[in-house]
Amino acid sequence: DLISNKLISKALWGIAGIALLGNLVIIAIKVLKYRNQPESVLGLLSQNLSVANLLLSSYVFIIGSADIAYHDHYAKYSELWLKGPFCSLSCILASMSSLISSAVIIFMTVDRFISIVIPHKTNLIQPKKAKYIIDRTWIVVFIFVTIPNLFSINAEGDARIYGYVGICLPVNYD
Repeated sequence: DLISNKLISKALWGIAGIALLGNLVIIAIKVLKYRNQPESVLGLLSQNLSVANLLLSSYVFIIGSADIAYHDHYAKYSELWLKGPFCSLSCILASMSSLISSAVIIFMTVDRFISIVIPHKTNLIQPKKAKYIIDRTWIVVFIFVTIPNLFSINAEGDARIYGYVGICLPVNYD
């Protein structure tokens, strides 16, 4: 099995469902409730954090689906899974989610720090500038994550960015 512990395998679906639903609700509220109001930096960042977390819940659904698909036969089909596009897609989703989440949290921290240290200077970081930075961050992370993963499709174990790791997360060891 891809996920050998049955409790973890079952919990995976609950966690993925809650994460998916929670992030979709946050994005929907942001889009529907605040669509006619000017964008705030914090609102923009929290929405991007929700999208990044949505990517991670998609990753968990793919891994859970692979666990079901290869149930009791993973050893026989492991290379098929690891060489396939869905494992590579999973790696892209998990990596992008982690990197974007980290970047957004750092940006939030800087924004909050500035607002505390310089309290009377309102909107030191303008929403337009924040959107520009976040958009560029998504582009850079996408390129940074996708290029090595494209070489992992149909590649042998040592040539893949995730090696022989069944849950398709990048590894960094020799």
